[in-house]
Amino acid sequence: MLGKTFKKLNLPTLLYNNTKYECTQDKADILATNYAQVSSDDNYSENFKNQKQDIEQKEYSKLLHYYKDNSDSYNEPYTMQELKDAISDTSDTSPGKDRITYSMFKQFTDKSLSVLLLFINRVWFLQKLPSEWKHSIISPVLKPGKKPTDPQSYRPIALTSNFVKIMEKMVNNRLRWYLEKNNFYTPNQSGFRKNRNTMEQIIRIDNDIHKAFLKKHFTVGVFIDFQKAFDMLWKNGLLIKMASLGIRGNMLGWVKDFLSDRTIQVKVNNTYSEIFIIQNGTPQGSCISPTLFNIMVNDISNNLKYCAMSQFADDSAIWLSGKSTQISTKKNTRGYRYN
Repeated sequence: MLGKTFKKLNLPTLLYNNTKYECTQDKADILATNYAQVSSDDNYSENFKNQKQDIEQKEYSKLLHYYKDNSDSYNEPYTMQELKDAISDTSDTSPGKDRITYSMFKQFTDKSLSVLLLFINRVWFLQKLPSEWKHSIISPVLKPGKKPTDPQSYRPIALTSNFVKIMEKMVNNRLRWYLEKNNFYTPNQSGFRKNRNTMEQIIRIDNDIHKAFLKKHFTVGVFIDFQKAFDMLWKNGLLIKMASLGIRGNMLGWVKDFLSDRTIQVKVNNTYSEIFIIQNGTPQGSCISPTLFNIMVNDISNNLKYCAMSQFADDSAIWLSGKSTQISTKKNTRGYRYN
C-alpha cells in the first residue's frame, strides 16, 4: 500500500490579478507561484530587512568555525536504536516523489537498516542533505467555504521523501533532549514539548484573573497568532540564536543545510508546475519545524516589562491586571518593549 492518495483534482478556471488560468499546466504554475510568494522576502518590511542585514553582517560570519566543533555528544554518529525508534514512530501517510512508504522501511532487514544508517551518518557528518530530500511536491486542497477560482483558496499539502522525515525525527529527538536538559526553554512555552500542553497555560491565566478578581482588579489580555509564522521564519536569525544556545557542529550545520535551497513543485493530477525556490521559513509538516520555531521565539518574553505571557508555539497571550481597565491597558501597551 502506498499510503493515502489524493482524489483527482478537478480545478475550475483560476482567476488571479484579472488573468485567467485555464490549462492544467498554467493552473499548477500559478498555484506554485502563490505558495512561493508566501515565504518571499517581499513580505518583510523595509525596516526589518535593514535590521536583518545589520545583524547578519555582525553575527553570521561568527558561525563559520562553529560548524567544525563536534565536541558535544549530540554530534556523535546516530545509533541503530535511534534509527529503529524513529521508524517505529511512524504511520503511513502519502509518500514523496520516490513513492517509498514508512511500511517499506518497517520491512527492512538489519542489513538494509545498517546501509541506511551508514548513509544517514554520512549526511550527518558532511552536513549536506541530498537535494531530493529538500524538494516538496505540493498537493493543493480547497479550504472549506473558500472561492474555488481563487488560487489563494487552496491549502498546500507538502509531500517530501520519507527518508528525510526519518532523519528529521532522529535529529529532532536529540535537539529537544539538548534544549530540555539544559533548561533553555522559557517556562512560558508549552508548545510541542514533552509532558506540556495548552491546559497549563489556561490554568495560569485563569489563576491570575481569579487573583485579580478577589482584589477587585481588572485583567486586560492580548491574544496573538503570528501571521505566516513558520513560512517567514528568518533562517539565518535562527542559526544565530541556536549558536547563542551553544549548539555547534553537525547539529548546527545540518539545520543550516536542511533549511537552505528548499524547492517546491505543485502537482495537479499528473501535471507538475515549474520548480520554485523557497526563500524563508521552515518546511510544512516537518517534525523539527516546531522545535526550530520555539528556539526562534524563545526569548520574546525577555522584552516584557510588566506583563505575564504564555506561549504555545506561534500562539501567544500577554496579560496584566490592575485597578482599572484603563491602567491595565496602558501598562499592557507599554509593557512590551523592543530592544
